[in-house]
Amino acid sequence: MNIHTVQKVPSDYLQNVWCAGRLIVKVGRWILTEFLYFVCGITIFLICWGWVAHSGFFSIDSFFTAGTFFPPFWIFILSLFSALGLLIKKEFKIALGLILSSALLMAFFEDYSLKPLLKKEEKISEGTKFSVLALNVQYYVQGLERVTSILKTLDADILLLSENILNSDEKKFLKSELFPFSVYIGPREGTAIVSRFPVVDVRDIELPTYAPSLSGFNKIEEQPYFPKRSFIHAVVDVKGTLVHVIAIRFIAGRGESHMLWDQLIWGRYLWENQVKEVMFFQNYLAELKGPIIFGGDLNAPPTSTTIRSLSRVAKDAYLTHHVWGAFTFRTEVLPTLRLDYVFFNKDLVSVSSEIVKLYVSDHHGVYAKFLISKGL
Repeated sequence: MNIHTVQKVPSDYLQNVWCAGRLIVKVGRWILTEFLYFVCGITIFLICWGWVAHSGFFSIDSFFTAGTFFPPFWIFILSLFSALGLLIKKEFKIALGLILSSALLMAFFEDYSLKPLLKKEEKISEGTKFSVLALNVQYYVQGLERVTSILKTLDADILLLSENILNSDEKKFLKSELFPFSVYIGPREGTAIVSRFPVVDVRDIELPTYAPSLSGFNKIEEQPYFPKRSFIHAVVDVKGTLVHVIAIRFIAGRGESHMLWDQLIWGRYLWENQVKEVMFFQNYLAELKGPIIFGGDLNAPPTSTTIRSLSRVAKDAYLTHHVWGAFTFRTEVLPTLRLDYVFFNKDLVSVSSEIVKLYVSDHHGVYAKFLISKGL
């Protein structure tokens, strides 16, 4: 008969294991607690910065207004996660304060409009109707033939294209594929206007900023060696009415590296230069007379001072018909931001607008229909 002996584990060994386990748990709890308070600190800072940025006390070029580039919805989501951790720690008052302050920030300044709910149904008066599509084609990463074939199926009268980066042969192909539409491509920035209607004048307008690389990393000190940025402005004859049509893309690009500090420095550079661009563009628009359409990938969320300042001189076509702004910029997982717009001035009537999910780039398109009243 086999006799199995069980070797006893020394009690000192078990005690050491128990003490080590308790130490690991204690250190883990301390790390989680410190991380929670760190996230809460970031959340409180963003909430305070958001209120200051949206207060209206500072000019568009003040650094305080840079906080408007953080959408209140993002801050609210961050505050929910922070509040959940605080509730576990039984910090009820701080958790409630975070949720309420971020919820109020979102209620006052988020991307929504109550006008579509209050607007009475009205008959569209007689006049000339035309449609516009704004789309970032992301330098045709999905293939030039595929993108052009999809554009032809949309039946839009005017296309406002961004990141329309093509060589000479590709430009010829694009023009031949979209014929009989007229295609006008900006020489430097990749903006383009495609029109079903005759174009009586077209010009490339230089912006006061430099054009960073769209696909590679950028160093701030090297930017003056790059060409100036620009947008394209066409005067289109829409069945007898001259309409100013502008395809514009505000500055964006990648920083020197993925390091956090480099990203922060580059982010400030982009913000400062985008402010210069929007101020220049507003002055340019003020000189134009008659119906105006402009749009494209503006690289700024609707809560930013960039877009809010444009909303004072023109109307956002999408928000004219929808309560909530819809995301247009896509990541690999899901859309996260609204960066693409079509704006119009008081000389036009917006008939409808929608986000068109084309999946030809990392942006969705913005489609809008307009009416030129008979009396204009």
